[in-house]
Amino acid sequence: MDVHEVDVPTFDSAAPWAGLVDGHSFNIYDNECILKGVYAPGVEGNDCGVPYVIQENFLPFTIDITSVFFDPGDARFTFNYANGRYSIGNNDCKCQDVSHDLEAESACKCAFPIHGEPSGDAFRRDLICASVL
Repeated sequence: MDVHEVDVPTFDSAAPWAGLVDGHSFNIYDNECILKGVYAPGVEGNDCGVPYVIQENFLPFTIDITSVFFDPGDARFTFNYANGRYSIGNNDCKCQDVSHDLEAESACKCAFPIHGEPSGDAFRRDLICASVL
């Protein structure tokens, strides 16, 4: 997930936030870090972000985003995929501050097994990465 916000001063006391531009998206990369898809809930008419479902032909299961916080200073999300639940701070999922100049930005990443969590010796551990970093 990528969350960013930039505020260019307008020097207009009647409209102090006129220079504010923000955005957020969920990005899916394959296990070779090739971008497979970009999903922006706000652009798709879902400003709150949840429930948000990503369904693609390259994924055997849907990604169900169940909670999200789009603050660039404290970004986080939780999602279900196959038989697993993943969230920032768990499952090796983390966010990193990648702010620069006037832009506040957080990049969050979370890897998950594309065929679901292990259920025996026959499990194939292909990982796919949801989001950026």
